[in-house]
Parts: sequence; structure tokens; C-alpha cells
Amino acid sequence: EQQNILAMPLVKSFYQQLDTIFKQHREKTGQKCIDISLIEQHFPEFQFMGKTALDKWLKYFVDNGLLLKLNERKKQYTLPKTQV
Repeated sequence: EQQNILAMPLVKSFYQQLDTIFKQHREKTGQKCIDISLIEQHFPEFQFMGKTALDKWLKYFVDNGLLLKLNERKKQYTLPKTQV
């Protein structure tokens, strides 16, 4: 199912950019988990798309196993151990 999701060019591009952000953050801080604020800093275009646009994208990735949300209350994410 992940192959089908990432076959969509816009979804694949956004996910690849997220993957890069995760890797850079891990190299810089040693932390595997990132907060939504870091993602917002890298994608300012979500500010004019509506408040829930980024949340919906991230939820889509979580629902499809491409991201993990470690705590339901916190907007912190990590990549699954087996990446695409």
C-alpha cells in the first residue's frame, strides 16, 4: 500500500522532504522524534493553506504507516523503523 501512496508525485515529494528533515535533525541533535513546529519552519506554505492542512498531511502519513505519532496528545513524529 505504501508503494501506491508514494506513486503520487506530490505525496512522494513531500515525504522525501520530510525524510530529509528527520535525517538532518537526527544528525544534528541525536533525536529521532521531531515536533510539528520544526516541520512548520521548513514548510511555511502551510500557513496560508489553512490551519489543518499540515495536520491532515501528517495524519495521512501516520494512517498509512509512513510516520509514527508516539503520543496522541503531542504533535511529535518519527519515521518507522522500516522506511520506504
